[in-house]
Amino acid sequence: MGPCCAAVALAMASSGIGRAEVPGFHVGNSLTWSAVSPGLPTVIEALGGELSVGYHIRCGSPLENIVAEPSVFCVPTVAPYGNWHNALTLHEWDYVTFQTHAGMVASEIQAAINLVATATAGGRNSQTRFFVYSAWPTRSDTQPYREARTQPLTSIAFNTEAYLGKLYSDVVAAHPAVDFGYIPVGEVLLRLDDVLRANPLPGFTSAWDLYGDSLHLTAAGRYVAHANLAAALTSEEPKDLVFSSALVAPLSPAFVALANDSSTAVIDADPRVNAMLVPEPSLPACILG
Repeated sequence: MGPCCAAVALAMASSGIGRAEVPGFHVGNSLTWSAVSPGLPTVIEALGGELSVGYHIRCGSPLENIVAEPSVFCVPTVAPYGNWHNALTLHEWDYVTFQTHAGMVASEIQAAINLVATATAGGRNSQTRFFVYSAWPTRSDTQPYREARTQPLTSIAFNTEAYLGKLYSDVVAAHPAVDFGYIPVGEVLLRLDDVLRANPLPGFTSAWDLYGDSLHLTAAGRYVAHANLAAALTSEEPKDLVFSSALVAPLSPAFVALANDSSTAVIDADPRVNAMLVPEPSLPACILG
């Protein structure tokens, strides 16, 4: 978006004129919640849209269990959408993200295929973009992040590049008429790991320093996940997006700039991302033309 278009969009957003609704739904566990919870509606509103967000979050769960047991979740669902099954069969969405986690490879991939099949049955959600959410590996005290992220495929759906690549290709092959995208958070952490090992910042010498425990991220790590999700969902660079001040305030400008640059570089290099444009119908020639 050019500076003139951005200024007009922001003015329209502040006045409540021309605001376009952006319905989005997220399916996963606390790793998805790390990216969604910091304030995704704030990002969309600053671009002139209004995010109607729903989610089905089941803490610590593989996707297989989420799909099989839609009545179980750890974060209260949002009315009127409810759990994933109600949301994806009774409502239309601009985008849906889904995250697998540490189940058997075959079972997790099949669960993803089944979720998309349920959402699109009978011609529903024919214009929806379904994003694979690429999370990150469990923290290791014995191997660097790159080694953990790039280990060979096993029968367990660990968050490695080999597994996530197979997940994406298999789901796309199962649904050739569906529009897919990719949220490359794990890949951004890999790029940050390479940069920080070569040129550390205060408090950060590797991607493991973005972990608060074996799997969950610190405030800095959550910024990385949130900014990358927002960038893929808006087709904007993170440096041009407006994030919650509570999210950004604790972080150094140097870290924010590095995280933003890393996210942009990864998104630009990965054609799977297939980033969206937030619709602004009052400015079609400026924004979409």
